Amino acid sequence: MSSTVTKGRIQSTFRHFLDAEASGGIILMVVAVLAIITANSALADSYFLPCMSISVL
Repeated sequence: MSSTVTKGRIQSTFRHFLDAEASGGIILMVVAVLAIITANSALADSYFLPCMSISVL
């Protein structure tokens, strides 16, 4: 029973966060930081591969 209460509380907290106006900006900043870290790491080849495979006609 304790796990269902905890699960409900987590879902409620997550829903409250997504309903807030600032959540979109926070998510955007986190994803941008992750993209910068990935682009400057050993995974850079995999990160830029989709950009290099697009051909312009």
